[in-house]
Amino acid sequence: MTKEGKIIDPSIEMRRKNERLFYLVNEHFHNDITAKRIINIYREANDNPNSAFTILYKIRDQLCDEFSESDIGRNCQEKLEKILGITENDFSYFGEVTNDPSIRQSRHAGKKDVELRDATTDEMREIRRIAKDMIFAYLEYLDAK
Repeated sequence: MTKEGKIIDPSIEMRRKNERLFYLVNEHFHNDITAKRIINIYREANDNPNSAFTILYKIRDQLCDEFSESDIGRNCQEKLEKILGITENDFSYFGEVTNDPSIRQSRHAGKKDVELRDATTDEMREIRRIAKDMIFAYLEYLDAK
């Protein structure tokens, strides 16, 4: 609600808060190219909800690329779990949903002979949460360096 008593759509309010937060974070970590990229990817996903899962998956890819040279872990999942603390459950769920060929917003929509459906509100919310968790985990990692 504004000072004038107008009710603000919660999704618009959340977007404003996210934009402000990402602006501040972007300023604090302005020298780190990966931080800037993943923040911009998240912003792009907010602007393109029909492609959100495809776009948000780029955050995972960017972080995997960032840690590809690390000796910690054998693969991307292990690296992100050990270095950033991304849980196995979140990592798995993120991959399953963003790659689900039956979800219209997924990376592989329509690649199998299945009926397409829109992502549920819960799926969309959870994928965004995990993506945001990956971003903040990376920023915390940078802050601890």
